[in-house]
Amino acid sequence: MRKLFLPLALLLVTACGESKFHQSVDYAIFVDSIQVPAVVSSNQPFTIRFFGEVGPDQCWNFNGFNSQKDARRLDILVLGRYVSTGRCPQIEVKLDGEPFDVQPPFEDPFTVRVTQPNGDSLVVTIPVR
Repeated sequence: MRKLFLPLALLLVTACGESKFHQSVDYAIFVDSIQVPAVVSSNQPFTIRFFGEVGPDQCWNFNGFNSQKDARRLDILVLGRYVSTGRCPQIEVKLDGEPFDVQPPFEDPFTVRVTQPNGDSLVVTIPVR
């Protein structure tokens, strides 16, 4: 019994210590603007570029997109991840044109809706030719 207790205790202390210093939290990034084409083709992909603030230091990072699309609409949430490492260089992190490729088909008009952290949406409508 004593031989099993020591390795198990060391494992628990190590696991607890690791999670204490490397906690991560996923969050929605506030997008202040997007860049889209003036017109899109019904059968050609296009790229959306996202701009906004990810976080105040380098513990905050862009972590991807959560999206749902049909021929008339794209709903998208921009995701970030905060990882507490104890050492976070004080350099502001921004979305600086982060690309998202949108695949056809598209029907006119095509609407892009970006969900914001407060539940509001940034909505842009694009004509389809």
